[in-house]
Amino acid sequence: MLVLVMRVVLMILLLLTGGLARAEDRAPADAQERQALEALDSGRFVRARHLAEQLLAKNEGDPVAHFVLGAALHEGEGNMPLALNHYRRAEELLQDESGDPLPGQESWHHRILLAKLLVLSDLGHYEELLALTARLRRLYEHDFYSVDIWPLMKLGRIDEARRAAALALGTGDEIEEVIARNGLCALDGYEACRQMLEAVEKAQLPPAVALRNLAVAAATFGRYDQAERLLLEATTHPDPDINPWRDLAALYLAEGRLAEALGMAKKMTEYGRRLPPRQKQYSRAEEVTVSGLLLLLAGHPERALPLLEEALDRPDRDSHWSGSAEEVNSEGALALRATLLTLAEHLDERASLEPLGRAWRPALAAMMLRVRAWRVGRRLLPLLARGGLRPGETAADLSRPELSASGWLVLDGVALMGPGPTLGLVRALLAEGPAGEDLLPREIRDGFLRALETEALWLSGRWTACLTAGTEARRQLPRAERLTRLRLAARMADAAWHAGRLDQAAALYDEVLAVDPGMLRRLGQTLPLRPETPSRAARLAAATERFTFDPRARWRVTDDGRRLCLESLEGSALACATDPGPTAARAVDPPRRPPPPWESWLDPGRLSDTDRRRASALLETAFAPRIDLSQSSLDSLAASGDLHRELDPGTLGEILDPGS
Repeated sequence: MLVLVMRVVLMILLLLTGGLARAEDRAPADAQERQALEALDSGRFVRARHLAEQLLAKNEGDPVAHFVLGAALHEGEGNMPLALNHYRRAEELLQDESGDPLPGQESWHHRILLAKLLVLSDLGHYEELLALTARLRRLYEHDFYSVDIWPLMKLGRIDEARRAAALALGTGDEIEEVIARNGLCALDGYEACRQMLEAVEKAQLPPAVALRNLAVAAATFGRYDQAERLLLEATTHPDPDINPWRDLAALYLAEGRLAEALGMAKKMTEYGRRLPPRQKQYSRAEEVTVSGLLLLLAGHPERALPLLEEALDRPDRDSHWSGSAEEVNSEGALALRATLLTLAEHLDERASLEPLGRAWRPALAAMMLRVRAWRVGRRLLPLLARGGLRPGETAADLSRPELSASGWLVLDGVALMGPGPTLGLVRALLAEGPAGEDLLPREIRDGFLRALETEALWLSGRWTACLTAGTEARRQLPRAERLTRLRLAARMADAAWHAGRLDQAAALYDEVLAVDPGMLRRLGQTLPLRPETPSRAARLAAATERFTFDPRARWRVTDDGRRLCLESLEGSALACATDPGPTAARAVDPPRRPPPPWESWLDPGRLSDTDRRRASALLETAFAPRIDLSQSSLDSLAASGDLHRELDPGTLGEILDPGS
């Protein structure tokens, strides 16, 4: 779904009407009041707060001090509730019992109301915000219609939001048009977002938000090349209200371009560290989620876990995004669930490799991780019950929640909702046809529905029907949706093998193994393997949860005494590993944070003998991502063809600390 930033347009209003406050507007008699206002205007928020607190200690009824302290808390510290209290107190001191400004205080009173409007918008107090905009129209801004659009839309009053937009556009004012078209962009998608960009350029305003919004709409329409160009242009216009590097990283992840996603994630992290505390409340969790997803896809779920737990524990505010709080943060919940399940698969593999007396510990840890994943998934059930898997096709769908995540991750919602209900939903939607093409082209809509159907049919064990649905989904989905298409290939490969279509299965498995063999582990799937185990190490590897013995299989494990390899029958090595040696014999960097007790079980070097270590190392190599060697930033990844395909320690550290 579209998620669109709104706060910047409110800041436009404040800038055009004089900002938060300027010393010459009121010319306070007290020198300390002037100093406080000057500190606020120059962005020295700590000094402004200090001076305002000193003023209030002398006179609690000083409106200037309350305003300065509120603005310092709001802009400098992101403490919005406390800032609102001080704005309200300043407002009370400058108006009579009927709410009208005291004589001679109109300009100052007006500016306080605008600052209060901004903090109410930040907090998502939409009813109070609408009452305030009505007051502003009555007292000062007679054509002040555009700022009603966003709160009305967030309250689900779509028809009223459209009427407010029509009134704003009818004023002929450039700023009213920009704000109105921002709201219409959230309602109507691509064409409305394009018109917003045109209005911003006409008014000669900073274009970053409009560029980002149009890029998101373009991606929804399958225009990934255009989305990339727009986001790259947005990076040349830094704006604290958006982090276009985050959107680029997410776009590259969906396309399976891990090396480029890594480059954007590093820039996202650097930029996020510099954001003011207030703006961090709208983007921090999303940035952390992107970092976590990158680590998960790069084969480091244990490092992704603490990041994704933080994203869920400290969610982003939703007031300046077009979705609800549960929608805005749903990607983090899906990512955390996927990470927990991937780690459980790792630990099940480890349990298979450990001696019987030690296997119970990783097996128990895997079970506990699956319980945690189940609990995280339950947090999404209310959203799914209200239609979260239905694609948003028209503006009318904005009143219905939707899972907001990349398509390959949204498919996890099928297991949460259940294959039966999903099939019922999908077939009803396909039968009735699209309600419109305002937000989603028909082919992309139907391709996504077919992808949901493929997942549901696989979970139901209906192999032939799964192949039919998957083929149609892959035909309709954009080729740039690489991870979604690859997930479908993995499901179809397993279905084809069960259906006895061995050649089709082999081709689909080859596609997955060539790009992202880690997909099989994340989905809990196995690879068919010939029951030819020439050594103890080969038998140990083959007996884990990653393989299923089948004499018809096209893959086998070989051992020349030093290298353990996963090969095709034609002799092409997919992955090879040697004994990494005991961990105790190697230099180990101190951990960045205390690791969970099970993390050491993911290290092949902690296994008790050479054969077990070699088997574990082969699994880590065979089911690691194959980085696209054409990407220019590959030098930040160690893409060894033998044992380790992983992020280098310096790069990993940057992603693990995505801002404070």
